[in-house]
Amino acid sequence: MPTEVLRNAVLSFASSLKSTDAVTRFFEARRKLETDAELSRSREAFNQAARSFREKQAAGTLTEQEISRVRTLQANLNLHPRTVELLHAQQEMAELLQECNQQIFEVLGLDFSAIAVPSGCC
Repeated sequence: MPTEVLRNAVLSFASSLKSTDAVTRFFEARRKLETDAELSRSREAFNQAARSFREKQAAGTLTEQEISRVRTLQANLNLHPRTVELLHAQQEMAELLQECNQQIFEVLGLDFSAIAVPSGCC
């Protein structure tokens, strides 16, 4: 259990991180994406087409037209301005977190993110 001093430092760090432009933009972009009715309908259409795609693929009845439809729906989602905005904001936030990890590395002398991820070993 972290000491109260460490807990306060973590809370201060998290608060500072949340107030950065990169994190603010990420949460705003995510909110816009999640509340966009048009995009929600597009995601639902893609999900339905993808389910049908998998079912027909498993049954061996998939047509080129269905493949094309799923690809078009997916491309429309990927190129939607809200999706692009979120991806850019996500990349910006990832870069900020890498910088934070670098700063932690400089203070502690170890790669915090590498040891925070569970090992693949048994």
